[in-house]
Amino acid sequence: MASIIESIEILSKEKGIDPQIVINAVKDAMLVAARKKFGPSEELAAELNPKTDQIEIFVIKRVVEHIQ
Repeated sequence: MASIIESIEILSKEKGIDPQIVINAVKDAMLVAARKKFGPSEELAAELNPKTDQIEIFVIKRVVEHIQ
């Protein structure tokens, strides 16, 4: 089975598009799925980790020193 990165490279060569466009499309699709699970109010980010060949989804939280 091909890795995510290999699959993206193959697809981008076949379609003649920049691999970064494919990566961004995959990350956006994963964020859409994550928002369905966690809700639209969560601030999420997606990154492709080349070391693990996984797309990682993060919930972004704001940390404050004192509660207002």
